[in-house]
Amino acid sequence: MFSRIPESFVLFRKHMQVFIETEATKLVKDDKIKNEVLVAQLIELRDKLHNIWQKSMNGDMNIEITIKSGF
Repeated sequence: MFSRIPESFVLFRKHMQVFIETEATKLVKDDKIKNEVLVAQLIELRDKLHNIWQKSMNGDMNIEITIKSGF
């Protein structure tokens, strides 16, 4: 998909990182969430993204770096 328009991959990674940062920040800033639940939810978010990375992006290392950077 991204091979047709290479710059679209860069844009996708940028938006993915913003999404990760936004979702993780929402969880961290929610005072109602206890620490144990917060950690579990952050791990769940990371696992979902990791599955997308493995299944949809063929384990592309640039996506892995984007996920790590986002968290």
